[in-house]
Amino acid sequence: MEIKWTVRIPDPNPHSFDHVCEPIIWNNLLYYAFITVDKTKVESGYYGSKIIVLAIEPDGTSCIQKEYFMSYRQQKGKLLAPRDWKFSENNNQLLLHTGLTFIISEPDILKSEKHIQLEENHVQSEYRFGDKKIKYNQRSKLACFDLPSGKLLWEQVIKAYLYTDVEVKGDLIFFGTSGKGGAFYCLNLIDGSIVTEYNNGGASDYCWFGQCVFLKDKKRNLVKINATSMEVMDTLALKNKIPFNSKIFIHGNSLYVTTLNKKADQLELICVAI
Repeated sequence: MEIKWTVRIPDPNPHSFDHVCEPIIWNNLLYYAFITVDKTKVESGYYGSKIIVLAIEPDGTSCIQKEYFMSYRQQKGKLLAPRDWKFSENNNQLLLHTGLTFIISEPDILKSEKHIQLEENHVQSEYRFGDKKIKYNQRSKLACFDLPSGKLLWEQVIKAYLYTDVEVKGDLIFFGTSGKGGAFYCLNLIDGSIVTEYNNGGASDYCWFGQCVFLKDKKRNLVKINATSMEVMDTLALKNKIPFNSKIFIHGNSLYVTTLNKKADQLELICVAI
C-alpha cells in the first residue's frame, strides 16, 4: 500500500464523527460530505451549521467546494447524524440525503422539495440467517437459537459492544465491536466458535476487499487482514492516524480514509493504492 494523494479537509472545527458519511464516485469525481459549525451565523444564541461537499478529481490535484448554510432553527429536528447520510443518483442528478434532500450536481447546493425517509443506523438486537436467530444482549454476549424449535444452540462472549451489523458469508458471521476496547470478529454460525478475533482497540468500521478486510490497527494505522485467518496481509504506517470512527471507502484499487493531523488540528482525506 502507498498513499497516492492527500487533500486537506476545510473544517475549522473538526470532529471526526461529523466525517462519517460514505463518499461516492460520480461522473469520475469523488464526492465527500460533512457538516461543521458556522460560528459567523448566530440565531437566538445558537450557532448555525454548514453542509460542505467536496468534489475531488481522481488524482487529487483539484477540489471543488460547495456549501449550504442552515440556521439552528432550520436544522433542528430535521438533520440526521452524518453516519446516516447517503448519496444517491436520480435522473442524472447527484443527491445527498441528510434527513433533508439536497441536489449536489448543480453549481450550487440546492434543497429539494422531495425528501427520502432515511432510517437511522442502530445496532440491532436480533439477526436472522436461515433457520437461525442471533440475539445480542446489548452488552458483550451473542446467543444463537434454532428458529423452528427455539432451542439455544450456542452463546459467545465478545469484547466490548457490537458496533456494526452482523453479516453472514456461508457458515461464518462477521462483525466489529468497540467501546471498552474492541475487535473484528468472525464466528462459526454452526457452533459459535471464534474463527477470528483481531484486537485493534475498536472495529467501529471495516471494509471488504475480496476475502480480506481493511481496518485500523491498535496504533491507528491502516491494515489489511485475512478475515478468516487473522493473517496480516499488509500494513501502511501513517504519520497522521485514523480517528476512532473514520469511514473506510474502497473504489476499484483505491482506498479513501480520513486521517487526523494532530499538530495542525486538521482532518485530511488520503487516497491509498491497494
